[in-house]
Amino acid sequence: MHTERSELQAQTVDVGPPPSFDEQALGDWILDALKSEFPIVSGSHALRLAPLSDESREAWGGQTGPLVFTRHLIYAHLHFEKPDHRGGSFSTPFVAFLCERSERSERSERFRERMSLLVEAFARVARRLMQDAQDTSFDDRPPLTPSHFLAALRALWSKPRTRHDEPRLSPTKTRTLAECEATMLGARTLEKILVIPAAIRENAVAALDTWLAAHTPLVETPTFQLVHVPDPSWSPTSRPSPQGVETSRAGLHVTLRTILWSLENGTPMITDVREQQVLLVLPSMAGDIERVIAFLDGLVATMPRAVEQWERSGKLCSMLPLDVMALSVLDLKKPQTSQDFAAALAKHWKLPR
Repeated sequence: MHTERSELQAQTVDVGPPPSFDEQALGDWILDALKSEFPIVSGSHALRLAPLSDESREAWGGQTGPLVFTRHLIYAHLHFEKPDHRGGSFSTPFVAFLCERSERSERSERFRERMSLLVEAFARVARRLMQDAQDTSFDDRPPLTPSHFLAALRALWSKPRTRHDEPRLSPTKTRTLAECEATMLGARTLEKILVIPAAIRENAVAALDTWLAAHTPLVETPTFQLVHVPDPSWSPTSRPSPQGVETSRAGLHVTLRTILWSLENGTPMITDVREQQVLLVLPSMAGDIERVIAFLDGLVATMPRAVEQWERSGKLCSMLPLDVMALSVLDLKKPQTSQDFAAALAKHWKLPR
């Protein structure tokens, strides 16, 4: 499996032959594109192009950086700077994959477009990461490291056909600036760093409040209820929204309660109550809250059939609210409408047609 290498690991790099005239021309063009966006600075954090240190140049075949070639790939050598816990600052060097060395035609208009999009999108994402890592809206401030920048770039790679394949930019993920940026921001590694922008967060909370108010309970059968809890007693936040939607760096949370019933001599009796806070909306999903609402519509339409199946199998009595929500279906790319999600949920739960 391909891994990014730091400057200190340069002795393991197979640099291959020196860049040809065409490859050097390609490198010069890429470097100019990078210089148009770097340095990227936000608050006390900065990401800069940097030359290789004197100790590392020999290991990299005499290359000085900040653009460096291996046998098959082209990388940018970067320094990430941020304050340390003592009030000083430190700089972490690392290299980031940009493209294959074989994409050497500097005359290719399409290649130039793709690289321009990648560089601009990466600059936006890097700036967003640095800004959100310093955000003080929430108590937790997870550390930002080079691994987060690399994860954003890796999101643009094609899936390797074998574990020995070198990385390759995906043509379908680099068609537009918006696609590049959205793909990078969707990298799971970034979820703990990103903060939902205030305007998007307020809109998403309002949309969820409206939907929850219209679905009380969310799901109901003769023996089962799924309800939301507007004011959970254990919550550290006192009623953050009218319907109890809570916000954190991780996203939007809702407290859900499952209630199981049985009939004793014709009288309904509560046999079990379970309550759990559920992370419903990740930061990457908040900007498309209509799709989350479509998922919820599909969920409440399909779950009664699933409840019957869980009851027959004896599974229902052990399920928590998170178990019945099937949030992994929301991660699927294809479903967009409530009907799409209803079909996807039926397949996920293996419901009979």
